[in-house]
Amino acid sequence: MTEVPPSEPTRRSRPDASMRRAVLRPTEQPSTRGPARRSLASALAAIPDREPSPVAARPAGGDGAVEAPPSELIDAGAPAPTEVESDAEPEAEDGAAVAGRARRVPAPRRHVPWFRRVAFALAVLALVGAIPALGWVGVRLIRNSKAGTFSATGSNPSAPGYEAPVEPTPTGVVIQRDANNKPISLTVLALGSTAQGGSVLFLPLDTRVAFPAYGVDRLRAAYAVAAPAVARSNLVARVADVLHIGFDEANVIDVNDLQWAALTKKVAPITFQNPDPLTVAGKSLQPGTVALAPEEVGPYLAALRPGESDLNRLNRHQVFWDAWLKAVGRSNDPAVIPGETGSGLGLFVRTLAKGTVRLTTLPLKAATGDPNAAFVPDDTEVQRLITDMVPAPIPPFPGARISLRVLNGVAGKSIGTDITRPLVAAGANILIVGNGRTFGNATTVYEYRDPVFKDRATLIRAALGNKGTLRLNRLAPDNVDVTVTLGRDVLGDQGGSGGVTTSGGAGG
Repeated sequence: MTEVPPSEPTRRSRPDASMRRAVLRPTEQPSTRGPARRSLASALAAIPDREPSPVAARPAGGDGAVEAPPSELIDAGAPAPTEVESDAEPEAEDGAAVAGRARRVPAPRRHVPWFRRVAFALAVLALVGAIPALGWVGVRLIRNSKAGTFSATGSNPSAPGYEAPVEPTPTGVVIQRDANNKPISLTVLALGSTAQGGSVLFLPLDTRVAFPAYGVDRLRAAYAVAAPAVARSNLVARVADVLHIGFDEANVIDVNDLQWAALTKKVAPITFQNPDPLTVAGKSLQPGTVALAPEEVGPYLAALRPGESDLNRLNRHQVFWDAWLKAVGRSNDPAVIPGETGSGLGLFVRTLAKGTVRLTTLPLKAATGDPNAAFVPDDTEVQRLITDMVPAPIPPFPGARISLRVLNGVAGKSIGTDITRPLVAAGANILIVGNGRTFGNATTVYEYRDPVFKDRATLIRAALGNKGTLRLNRLAPDNVDVTVTLGRDVLGDQGGSGGVTTSGGAGG
């Protein structure tokens, strides 16, 4: 007896249409109403049969080899197929071969040529190597960019095309706090345009804000209604709105009683003429000469008699600051003001004490007679005062001032303060000064890149006596609102006098 090798089962075929009809046993009934509907059975029967499997079957009882399906018809990533039972009846019960059996074989894995692997590795190495080069190119582009920043061009201030940035005037605000850490007064410090001296401005906390809102009509309320985390910054922002100047966060200084004692310890006692009778820390102070110990300075500045106007207290602040700055100026102690000398009160007080200091209270309009009414600033006088105090201000918020580039188009000379002050008073923020590309220009030109800045250019032109012409220039620098190239109609034939410094502000 010849042993017959078992055959592989074939894949079970899909039932044909006749079998589906037999299983479903459709009973077609003519419809008496409306158009005839197609039965589910007939719809299923109309589905075309799937094409037969490409797997070949071994003939029953044959000894021929099984033909494997083409490898490209088999998914190499699919799991290995299992044998599928055929619906054909076996010829024998003793394990004889069954016709129609076959086995799928997995396709061999595709081989990637070696040169493709090498090319991919080289491409990755090239991209990684390009990172430092691209970084260096980016750094050079940023350094050489003229968008948003200024750098001096050229080394000769009298040559055509020379430009240099104008450093903002150092300006700070001192928030004095009482024993409960509540603000009781505001003092603005500005170093002006010289290396010595400056200005000190005292503001009452009940000054009306520039943009009143519900529940906030004065500076005191701007601090009180804000959350503790933002109360300080909200107060400083409202002060900036009133004065139309900005403050660097590093120059916002808080001072309490203990800090006042440390600040005045080296030059105490502070002797001055006290204008009002007061009781300070249980000690009675009468009008006339007083000498304050370090621990008495804070309570003295915080004292306010019942029903007394805050302006009286600020008057006492003024006489105290005058005496304190003079005492610091007379001292030879390098540590006369504790802390850093290049920032904070160490910088401001030392610089102020070396020169002439203007001390004044915020210009206010006449009081209404209501003791609870806020103090109303005199905007015209405030603008004039701030222009003198802060020759090169920064805006209280972006866009609040007109950013300017001012060039001398007549000669290679510095631009006088008689030119810069009217511009600052008109709301300008002078970012850069220098020389035009050519000299000898007869007419002043006000260039703006975007038509939206025409009104700003018109305002700047009015500040210089409506001299010169406006010009829309799409190629003008986009980091300033207006570029002013001054001509002889503004500067005269000599081309300017005085000076515009590039540090500490404009004017000399």
